[in-house]
Amino acid sequence: VINQILLDNFIKYITDPAQNLAIATLKKRLIYFYKFCKYISKHKLINFQPEFEKVKIGKKNKNKEGSEVKQVITLTKPELKFTLDQFEKEKNQKFRKTLSMFLFQCFTSLRWSDINQIHKNNPELKIDIENKRMLITTIKTGVELNLKLNDFLMIILEENNFALNHFSSQQYLKNIHEVFENYSEKVPSLKEEITRKKQLSRGSVSITKFKYQFISSHSARRTFISICIGLNINFIDI
Repeated sequence: VINQILLDNFIKYITDPAQNLAIATLKKRLIYFYKFCKYISKHKLINFQPEFEKVKIGKKNKNKEGSEVKQVITLTKPELKFTLDQFEKEKNQKFRKTLSMFLFQCFTSLRWSDINQIHKNNPELKIDIENKRMLITTIKTGVELNLKLNDFLMIILEENNFALNHFSSQQYLKNIHEVFENYSEKVPSLKEEITRKKQLSRGSVSITKFKYQFISSHSARRTFISICIGLNINFIDI
Protein backbone atom coordinates (compact mmCIF):
# COMPACT_ATOMS: atom_id res chain seq x y z
CA VAL A 1 0.00 0.00 0.00
CA ILE A 2 1.36 3.41 -0.96
CA ASN A 3 1.05 5.79 1.95
CA GLN A 4 2.97 8.65 3.52
CA ILE A 5 4.84 6.35 5.92
CA LEU A 6 6.10 4.14 3.08
CA LEU A 7 7.25 7.17 1.09
CA ASP A 8 8.97 8.71 4.10
CA ASN A 9 10.83 5.46 4.76
CA PHE A 10 11.80 5.18 1.11
CA ILE A 11 13.21 8.72 1.16
CA LYS A 12 15.35 7.74 4.19
CA TYR A 13 16.53 4.64 2.34
CA ILE A 14 17.64 6.36 -0.87
CA THR A 15 19.36 9.17 1.05
CA ASP A 16 21.00 6.96 3.69
CA PRO A 17 24.55 8.36 4.26
CA ALA A 18 25.79 4.82 4.95
CA GLN A 19 25.49 4.08 1.23
CA ASN A 20 27.95 6.91 0.49
CA LEU A 21 26.37 7.49 -2.92
CA ALA A 22 27.78 9.73 -5.62
CA ILE A 23 26.02 13.09 -5.52
CA ALA A 24 24.92 12.64 -9.16
CA THR A 25 23.40 9.24 -8.31
CA LEU A 26 21.64 10.66 -5.27
CA LYS A 27 20.15 13.52 -7.32
CA LYS A 28 19.04 11.11 -10.02
CA ARG A 29 17.27 8.90 -7.46
CA LEU A 30 15.52 11.91 -5.97
CA ILE A 31 14.44 13.21 -9.38
CA TYR A 32 12.94 9.85 -10.36
CA PHE A 33 11.30 9.54 -6.95
CA TYR A 34 9.87 13.05 -7.26
CA LYS A 35 8.42 12.23 -10.72
CA PHE A 36 6.90 9.06 -9.27
CA CYS A 37 5.33 11.04 -6.44
CA LYS A 38 3.95 13.60 -8.90
CA TYR A 39 2.35 10.79 -10.90
CA ILE A 40 0.64 9.08 -7.97
CA SER A 41 -0.44 12.47 -6.63
CA LYS A 42 -1.92 13.49 -10.00
CA HIS A 43 -3.87 10.23 -10.21
CA LYS A 44 -4.99 10.61 -6.59
CA LEU A 45 -3.39 7.38 -5.43
CA ILE A 46 -2.30 9.18 -2.27
CA ASN A 47 -2.88 12.56 -0.65
CA PHE A 48 0.38 14.40 -0.07
CA GLN A 49 1.15 17.17 2.29
CA PRO A 50 0.73 20.57 0.57
CA GLU A 51 4.47 21.17 0.91
CA PHE A 52 5.13 18.36 -1.55
CA GLU A 53 4.12 20.44 -4.57
CA LYS A 54 6.67 23.09 -3.59
CA VAL A 55 9.62 20.70 -3.68
CA LYS A 56 12.34 21.76 -6.10
CA ILE A 57 15.17 19.44 -7.05
CA GLY A 58 18.39 21.44 -7.45
CA LYS A 59 20.04 21.40 -10.86
CA LYS A 60 23.70 20.58 -11.39
CA ASN A 61 26.02 23.45 -10.68
CA LYS A 62 27.55 25.00 -13.76
CA ASN A 63 31.28 25.54 -13.84
CA LYS A 64 31.50 28.61 -11.66
CA GLU A 65 34.65 30.66 -11.33
CA GLY A 66 37.09 28.83 -9.10
CA SER A 67 35.32 25.48 -9.35
CA GLU A 68 37.17 22.41 -10.58
CA VAL A 69 36.65 21.58 -14.24
CA LYS A 70 35.82 17.91 -14.78
CA GLN A 71 38.15 16.06 -17.12
CA VAL A 72 36.30 14.87 -20.20
CA ILE A 73 37.18 11.42 -21.56
CA THR A 74 37.23 11.09 -25.35
CA LEU A 75 39.06 8.94 -27.86
CA THR A 76 42.08 10.64 -29.41
CA LYS A 77 42.47 10.51 -33.20
CA PRO A 78 44.98 7.59 -33.03
CA GLU A 79 42.69 5.71 -30.60
CA LEU A 80 39.67 6.27 -32.83
CA LYS A 81 41.59 5.22 -35.94
CA PHE A 82 42.78 2.03 -34.23
CA THR A 83 39.20 1.28 -33.12
CA LEU A 84 37.90 1.76 -36.65
CA ASP A 85 40.62 -0.49 -38.05
CA GLN A 86 39.87 -3.15 -35.45
CA PHE A 87 36.16 -2.98 -36.17
CA GLU A 88 36.78 -3.95 -39.78
CA LYS A 89 38.45 -7.22 -38.74
CA GLU A 90 36.83 -7.87 -35.35
CA LYS A 91 35.66 -11.51 -35.11
CA ASN A 92 34.30 -11.43 -31.56
CA GLN A 93 30.55 -10.89 -32.05
CA LYS A 94 30.03 -9.27 -28.64
CA PHE A 95 32.84 -6.82 -29.37
CA ARG A 96 31.50 -6.21 -32.86
CA LYS A 97 28.00 -5.40 -31.64
CA THR A 98 29.41 -3.19 -28.88
CA LEU A 99 31.57 -1.31 -31.39
CA SER A 100 28.63 -0.96 -33.77
CA MET A 101 26.80 0.96 -31.05
CA PHE A 102 29.84 2.88 -29.84
CA LEU A 103 31.06 3.98 -33.28
CA PHE A 104 27.53 4.94 -34.31
CA GLN A 105 27.54 7.27 -31.29
CA CYS A 106 30.98 8.61 -32.23
CA PHE A 107 29.65 9.78 -35.60
CA THR A 108 26.17 10.95 -34.54
CA SER A 109 26.55 12.03 -30.88
CA LEU A 110 23.40 10.09 -29.99
CA ARG A 111 22.96 8.92 -26.40
CA TRP A 112 22.64 5.26 -25.45
CA SER A 113 18.90 5.82 -24.87
CA ASP A 114 18.61 6.98 -28.50
CA ILE A 115 20.76 4.18 -29.91
CA ASN A 116 18.57 1.76 -27.97
CA GLN A 117 15.48 2.85 -29.89
CA ILE A 118 17.02 2.07 -33.28
CA HIS A 119 15.16 -1.08 -34.26
CA LYS A 120 12.50 -2.12 -36.75
CA ASN A 121 9.73 -2.30 -34.15
CA ASN A 122 9.96 1.41 -33.39
CA PRO A 123 7.17 3.09 -35.42
CA GLU A 124 8.55 6.57 -34.67
CA LEU A 125 11.96 5.83 -36.21
CA LYS A 126 12.25 6.69 -39.90
CA ILE A 127 15.25 5.54 -41.95
CA ASP A 128 15.45 6.65 -45.56
CA ILE A 129 17.88 4.13 -47.06
CA GLU A 130 17.91 5.69 -50.52
CA ASN A 131 18.77 9.19 -49.29
CA LYS A 132 20.78 7.94 -46.30
CA ARG A 133 18.90 9.86 -43.65
CA MET A 134 17.42 8.97 -40.27
CA LEU A 135 14.64 10.78 -38.45
CA ILE A 136 14.77 10.17 -34.71
CA THR A 137 13.42 11.92 -31.62
CA THR A 138 15.81 11.96 -28.67
CA ILE A 139 14.54 10.35 -25.48
CA LYS A 140 16.08 12.75 -22.96
CA THR A 141 15.35 16.09 -24.65
CA GLY A 142 12.52 15.23 -27.05
CA VAL A 143 14.35 16.92 -29.94
CA GLU A 144 13.62 15.63 -33.43
CA LEU A 145 16.82 15.03 -35.39
CA ASN A 146 17.18 14.56 -39.13
CA LEU A 147 20.57 12.88 -39.40
CA LYS A 148 22.62 12.48 -42.55
CA LEU A 149 24.11 8.97 -42.56
CA ASN A 150 27.49 8.47 -44.18
CA ASP A 151 28.49 5.21 -45.87
CA PHE A 152 30.12 3.85 -42.70
CA LEU A 153 26.95 4.39 -40.63
CA MET A 154 24.88 2.72 -43.33
CA ILE A 155 27.25 -0.29 -43.22
CA ILE A 156 26.75 -0.52 -39.45
CA LEU A 157 22.96 -0.36 -39.77
CA GLU A 158 22.81 -2.91 -42.57
CA GLU A 159 25.15 -5.33 -40.78
CA ASN A 160 22.99 -5.12 -37.65
CA ASN A 161 19.74 -5.47 -39.59
CA PHE A 162 18.85 -1.85 -38.69
CA ALA A 163 18.77 -2.66 -34.97
CA LEU A 164 21.29 -1.37 -32.44
CA ASN A 165 19.42 -2.20 -29.24
CA HIS A 166 21.81 -5.04 -28.39
CA PHE A 167 22.57 -4.40 -24.70
CA SER A 168 21.22 -2.79 -21.55
CA SER A 169 23.11 0.32 -20.45
CA GLN A 170 24.90 -1.61 -17.69
CA GLN A 171 25.95 -4.46 -19.97
CA TYR A 172 26.96 -1.99 -22.67
CA LEU A 173 29.28 -0.19 -20.25
CA LYS A 174 30.86 -3.50 -19.17
CA ASN A 175 31.38 -4.44 -22.81
CA ILE A 176 32.99 -1.08 -23.60
CA HIS A 177 35.49 -1.55 -20.77
CA GLU A 178 36.23 -5.08 -21.94
CA VAL A 179 36.75 -3.98 -25.54
CA PHE A 180 39.12 -1.14 -24.71
CA GLU A 181 40.99 -3.15 -22.08
CA ASN A 182 41.67 -5.64 -24.86
CA TYR A 183 42.76 -2.88 -27.25
CA SER A 184 44.96 -1.27 -24.59
CA GLU A 185 47.54 -4.02 -25.17
CA LYS A 186 48.27 -2.40 -28.54
CA VAL A 187 47.36 1.21 -27.73
CA PRO A 188 49.45 2.36 -24.72
CA SER A 189 47.49 5.62 -24.28
CA LEU A 190 44.46 3.57 -23.21
CA LYS A 191 46.51 2.51 -20.16
CA GLU A 192 47.32 6.07 -19.19
CA GLU A 193 46.50 6.59 -15.51
CA ILE A 194 43.87 9.26 -14.91
CA THR A 195 42.82 10.67 -11.54
CA ARG A 196 39.35 12.14 -11.16
CA LYS A 197 37.50 13.52 -8.17
CA LYS A 198 34.10 12.09 -7.36
CA GLN A 199 31.60 13.85 -5.13
CA LEU A 200 30.05 11.45 -2.63
CA SER A 201 27.52 12.10 0.11
CA ARG A 202 30.35 11.91 2.68
CA GLY A 203 32.64 14.20 0.70
CA SER A 204 34.89 14.00 -2.36
CA VAL A 205 37.35 11.21 -3.11
CA SER A 206 40.07 10.88 -5.74
CA ILE A 207 39.87 7.85 -8.01
CA THR A 208 42.78 6.73 -10.19
CA LYS A 209 42.15 4.28 -13.03
CA PHE A 210 43.41 3.44 -16.48
CA LYS A 211 41.84 5.52 -19.24
CA TYR A 212 39.97 2.53 -20.70
CA GLN A 213 38.20 2.10 -17.35
CA PHE A 214 36.73 5.61 -17.65
CA ILE A 215 35.53 5.19 -21.23
CA SER A 216 31.73 5.05 -21.50
CA SER A 217 28.94 5.74 -23.98
CA HIS A 218 29.32 9.42 -23.04
CA SER A 219 32.91 9.21 -24.31
CA ALA A 220 31.55 8.33 -27.74
CA ARG A 221 29.30 11.41 -27.75
CA ARG A 222 32.18 13.59 -26.61
CA THR A 223 34.45 12.09 -29.26
CA PHE A 224 31.94 13.33 -31.83
CA ILE A 225 32.20 16.82 -30.35
CA SER A 226 36.01 16.61 -30.37
CA ILE A 227 35.92 15.65 -34.05
CA CYS A 228 33.68 18.63 -34.82
CA ILE A 229 35.95 21.02 -32.93
CA GLY A 230 38.93 19.62 -34.80
CA LEU A 231 37.14 20.40 -38.07
CA ASN A 232 36.56 24.00 -36.89
CA ILE A 233 32.79 23.59 -36.89
CA ASN A 234 30.98 26.49 -35.22
CA PHE A 235 30.28 25.86 -31.51
CA ILE A 236 26.67 26.94 -31.93
CA ASP A 237 26.16 24.33 -34.64
CA ILE A 238 27.76 21.67 -32.43
